[in-house]
Amino acid sequence: MRAARHHLVAAVVGVAAFVGGGASADLWVHHGSEHLPGDLPVDSLDEGIALPFTVAVPAARGCPDYAFDAPLPDPGAVGPTSDRTFHLSASPMAAILVVCLPDAGGSAEAVVAHHLAVPISDGTHITDGPVLVRSAFGEAFRIDTQFGTTGPTIREWYTDHDGVVIVVGLIFYPGADVAGSTSIVESMLTSWTWHLRPVDG
Repeated sequence: MRAARHHLVAAVVGVAAFVGGGASADLWVHHGSEHLPGDLPVDSLDEGIALPFTVAVPAARGCPDYAFDAPLPDPGAVGPTSDRTFHLSASPMAAILVVCLPDAGGSAEAVVAHHLAVPISDGTHITDGPVLVRSAFGEAFRIDTQFGTTGPTIREWYTDHDGVVIVVGLIFYPGADVAGSTSIVESMLTSWTWHLRPVDG
């Protein structure tokens, strides 16, 4: 079986920036022929809460252009694929990551299936999902991964578009407003367009 080895940008951005010494930033995805079951629970997202800012992300390094509504102004690109990070709260920490994975093999299903089969790092485990989520973001697979017993959880929505995997993740520590933060992410997903939109003001 030929396996591809890919750097998990979401983990580098999220874990290195927010987890600190609790986990390594060198997290990798090795995915091959894994598949998800065909009878996953399905969640369909309709229009969410109104978010005040529009973020337009131009195409970069094999990643498509896209736009979405956000709770905060555009923080600017984090990496070469124009990733975004939105800090919702500092203590307990909660943040939203928008990450493009141009080298992840083109299939969100394969990446998520491999996460289920092989932990992405020592001490991590899937605590919820996968759930198939339908919205303007596309057909996405949602999973929750916890880092250790007292570390953060990252709730991720994986989709693919034009052969590229895009991830929106919510990383949070115990005590954070998970329900409210999840509502914000879901509203971002329902506002998603796979093209640029004018940015207000």
